[in-house]
Amino acid sequence: MVVDRAGAEERFTADVVVVSCGAANSAKLLLQSVNDRHPNGLANGSDQVGRNYMFHDSTAVLALSREENETAYQVAGAAVPRARSVRPGGVAERILEVV
Repeated sequence: MVVDRAGAEERFTADVVVVSCGAANSAKLLLQSVNDRHPNGLANGSDQVGRNYMFHDSTAVLALSREENETAYQVAGAAVPRARSVRPGGVAERILEVV
């Protein structure tokens, strides 16, 4: 890896490099790493980096109380939307699973 710091070039080498920036930012980092050897960005020889990203919008609600909840039916699980990515032009299968 070559880094330019204030006009001074620094080189780093490693047997293994881990990119751990989260799904969206890892793809962004790889796509912005364009050079003569990697015209589509690092690790993007298949031109698939960032193309099959699937955002899972989720929210949570939490209620706290000092009093005991004596309701006969208390929620014992949660519904978790799950999705599976498929090839371009396909249909993503969505599954609702209670855990």
